[in-house]
Parts: sequence; structure tokens; C-alpha cells
Amino acid sequence: MANIINITERGNRLDITDTYTPIVCGNSNYELHFDFSDEWSECNKKTAVFFVNGKKTAVEFEGDTVEVPILPNAPFVYVALITSNNSNKQLASTQLRLRLESTPLLDETKEFNPLQHYLASLLGIINNIESGNLTVKKAEIAENVSNPNILINGDFKVNQRGQNSYTGTSNYTVDRWKNSGTYVSVNESGTITVSHFNGWNYLEQKIEDYEKYKGKTLTLSVKVKSLSYSTGVPSISIYDGVDASSVKISEAGIYSVTKKISENATCLNCRAIYNGSNSSSDISAELEWAKLEEGDVATRFIPRLYAEELALCQRYYFMIKNTAQNFLEIATIVPASTSAGFAVFNFIVPMRKIPTISYSSLNDFKVGMNDSTNSTTTIASMSYANSNNLNTIYKSYVTGTGFVSNQASYICMLYGGKIEFDSEMY
Repeated sequence: MANIINITERGNRLDITDTYTPIVCGNSNYELHFDFSDEWSECNKKTAVFFVNGKKTAVEFEGDTVEVPILPNAPFVYVALITSNNSNKQLASTQLRLRLESTPLLDETKEFNPLQHYLASLLGIINNIESGNLTVKKAEIAENVSNPNILINGDFKVNQRGQNSYTGTSNYTVDRWKNSGTYVSVNESGTITVSHFNGWNYLEQKIEDYEKYKGKTLTLSVKVKSLSYSTGVPSISIYDGVDASSVKISEAGIYSVTKKISENATCLNCRAIYNGSNSSSDISAELEWAKLEEGDVATRFIPRLYAEELALCQRYYFMIKNTAQNFLEIATIVPASTSAGFAVFNFIVPMRKIPTISYSSLNDFKVGMNDSTNSTTTIASMSYANSNNLNTIYKSYVTGTGFVSNQASYICMLYGGKIEFDSEMY
């Protein structure tokens, strides 16, 4: 139920009719109800102008009631009326000052920014529901609320592998996104371009804990910044191992598809774009973001902080790279004998499962003793020895030559090259 503020208009002057509760900044559930004089009543169309912090918002309305727009954090707002359809005579009212109440979620800078606006809008929707207005429109929810994104790296910003382009079949590209015979290029603007499809090819992300979504309705939305194709209109889709729901895309824009996940689901794969079975198509799609959320409404996309997104990605893939020709300490080696030991790596977050280890070349690894390299000590191989260790410290079994039995530990250093830990979903 809307909060009504009654206002009287007499002689083009606006006055509050009775005592009212101040408008809460960010609340979208307020209406101004005017008691107009005969002169104003003859004018069907009117415009209410709201002045906040030197900025104005105009809302046209008919009759005697106008909805108050969502207002940013401020101590007060001025309201005025204008009209121009009364016997060629323009009417205008004086300004009426209404008090505003700050939203607790906002700071006191009195400056408007998108994040503050989002938080205030969210509180407004909550107030709507708590006050008994259970018929909040889906469009209002979509505009003012943003559900959490189930996808990781939804805006494609994290690119730990560091390549400008990715080719091949069934390879991971920018973090968490796997291609299937496509060509993925990373653009300077932060978008990615997916091209060169050839029958059932796609760019997708696999959801690890898909079982908790069985029986639930999910919505996938994708923003396509640009699109060109010859034959075979591309689509976006949700696939649960039983069947897929898809929506075709034909031009730039935001597209969404909704699917109720089967109780018999064996996977949950979200395809930001795929080609279907057309083997002769030539498609190039620039993607800005992708989002998967619970419910049947596609709400606003709000990216996570980069540091948070990176930490989520590093649970699946982590790389240590040293491009400079100097020594980078990456692990501690604890000898078990003169020919073997454990290399202990410290990770930011626990990985999803015991990862595979790959590296550019064993020649890139040096063993240090007493803060200097030991040319007689070399690393011959690396592999995991403890399959149950999923803590933030991982132990990799190292074999080599020249270990000193009474040396408590060595420093494992990377001299150029890279080492990768991969626990992605294949």
C-alpha cells in the first residue's frame, strides 16, 4: 500500500494538508495526492518537478495523484507543478519543500552514486513488502533489486592465463569460461569476442553445486554488445543434462532465458552463447556480461569487486608466473631424503579439489639454500602426495638430486616461466 502525502493547491500555492512521515530516500512507494482548485482541475495533464541537490526530475501525470520517483540521499526535496493545456494559459505553482529521511545504508556525503542508489532502492522494496504491499511488480523488482550472480567472473574481467586469444576445443579461456571449438579474444574494453563457430560449439560455465538447484527456476541473462552472423542464428541456453532451454539472439541487446531445473538433473551448464547444429555458420559475438540467478526475472547486473572475483576463480585455477629474469620465491622444500622432499605452496584460498600441476620447464625452478641458489640441487618432478590436503597449504612431492640430509629446508624459486594448479571442472 502506497504512502500518501496530501497536498492542497490554492492560488498556485502548494501546502501540506496534514502531518506526514518524511519520505525515505530510495523508497519507491510514495504518492503525492493534490486537492486542486477549479482552475487546475480543468487541466488533465500536469507535470511534477522534483528538485534534489540541484538536479531535477520531471514526472508527467493525469488526474490528481503522482508517484514520487526514487530520490537520492538528501535532507529535503522541492516539488513544483506546471501545466500548459488550459485555454492557452500556462499554470505554474510555487515550490513546496518536503523533508527526506536518510536511508541507514547510505553514508552522509549527500552525493549520489549508483551503488548508493541501488542500496536505497533495495531498502525501498523491502519497505514495500513489509508494509503489506505484496504485489510489487516484476519490472520494479528487476530495476531496483539485483539478485546474486551464481556465475563466477560474469563480466569476464579475470584472465589469469593471460592470453589475448584462445583457440582449440574444450579449453578454458578467461577464468571459469570453457570454449568448444570457438575462438575467444579478450578486448581492451573488458569485453570478450567469441567467433568461428562450427556446429554445436559454445562458450559455457559449469556450475559445481548444481544439485542444490534441482526443482528451482533459474534465469540466465547475457548482454551482447555486438553481433554478426551469416547463417544459423546463435542462442543462449541453460542445460541440466535432461534438456535445455534456449533463446535465440539476433542483434545487440540483453537477452534472458528461464528454466526450471529438473529433479533428475545431472549437471548445470550455462551457455553464454552457442551455435546449435549449423556447421556452416560464421558468427562473431561481443559479450559484455552474463548472469545466472534464482527466480524467473532477470534483475540488474552488478559486478563483484575484482579481488572477490579473483579469489572465487582461484579456487578452480591458480598460476604463479615470473616474467622477469630474477628469482621469485614460490615454496619451501622440506627434504625427506637426499633425493626427495615436499614442496609446500601457500595458496590464497583452498582449491576445489586436488589440482593437476603443470609448468613451463623444470629448468625454470631453482633450489635455494641459505638465501642463495645451489647449482648441485635440481628438481626432477612435482606431483601431489597428499590427496586429502585441501587446506590453504598444499604439499607437492619433489624428486631431485643433491638434497642435503641435515638441511632443514630449502627455498624453491621460479626463475622465469610459470607453474599452474588446475582443479577446473572437465
